[in-house]
Amino acid sequence: MSTTALSNARTALWPNVGLAVLLVTLVGYWFWNAPADPAYQIAFVLLGAATVTLAAVALLRPPARNQDARWWVYPLCVLSMIYVVGYRFDNDGPVKLIILGRISLQLVAGLMLLSLGRSYAMLPALREVRTRFLYGYVRHPVYALYMLADLAAVTLQPSLWNAGVAGLGAVVFLARALLEERVLCQDPAYANYMRAVRWRFIPGLL
Repeated sequence: MSTTALSNARTALWPNVGLAVLLVTLVGYWFWNAPADPAYQIAFVLLGAATVTLAAVALLRPPARNQDARWWVYPLCVLSMIYVVGYRFDNDGPVKLIILGRISLQLVAGLMLLSLGRSYAMLPALREVRTRFLYGYVRHPVYALYMLADLAAVTLQPSLWNAGVAGLGAVVFLARALLEERVLCQDPAYANYMRAVRWRFIPGLL
């Protein structure tokens, strides 16, 4: 392998390592703060296993054909993964239902991310175009699931603060979707996919 090729390989590895470290750190945070309740513990074990698997996938990804690596895109993508810690739930509300419901939706979203295979990425990147399963109905079903979880959280535990957290999540996911499409549409296959699947998050609406 030439010196240039080795340098490019190392450069491509660092975003993968960084994403894997971030995912494992999130798992540690979730376990550290998990209530001492069997229902929570089982749910968090499943969520942790899915997240660690995503971290392993991140390390095995091939280099992107193109990606948006502007400095401000990094904190935006990290924010999309950690904004949920801002929610505030009081003990009088259906806290258990909220948390377990959110974990369930995150598990579904995690399984969908795994369905992306090695196309999964934190930064907007072009690897392979995926169009199957829920991607046949909306272009960003994972983000749609997270926003659905946010809507459920605000509905079950309404407050201006929680509505603000959910709103922040929606804005961040919209920004990520726009950035990703800007990169992905450089592939003619994705440009055709965008014409076939018009909706980003909700069929017939958004």
